Amino acid sequence: MRSLVILSLVLAFAPAARAVDFPAPVTLPALPLVGTLQETRHGELEFPSRGKKEVLQGRISRGEVAYAEKLGADPKAALAAIVAEMQRGGWEVMMRDDPAIPPLASFKLTRDGKDYWTLISVHDRAQVTLVAVGPAPLKRPSAPAPRQRTP
Repeated sequence: MRSLVILSLVLAFAPAARAVDFPAPVTLPALPLVGTLQETRHGELEFPSRGKKEVLQGRISRGEVAYAEKLGADPKAALAAIVAEMQRGGWEVMMRDDPAIPPLASFKLTRDGKDYWTLISVHDRAQVTLVAVGPAPLKRPSAPAPRQRTP
């Protein structure tokens, strides 16, 4: 009986699979994150977009999400469902390549005067890359060296 109570407590407080926790105000499909979200304070990436490549700089967040349980195991069907959900969230499809292996799509969202781009490629898990477009953060100047007084 005691072990059953302990097991119940462990299960109750165990971390559940959570939806991808990307920076606000971005909304992405509610799919469980696999592993941890990787973030880069500032970087540069190329995104495919309507026959050209967009070179973007800004804060980069990357993660993998498990889609099979919610959307089925077929990557192309999963991409179609993800695209539909992204469009409902206000994202504009910039490029979609269903025949590619893996199938992928890029999206753009403008909120509060800021641009966000997302690239999603669907393997056995969906790889999600988000760029919050913006300049490199300003470096704070170091404190000036103390002056020596001369008598």
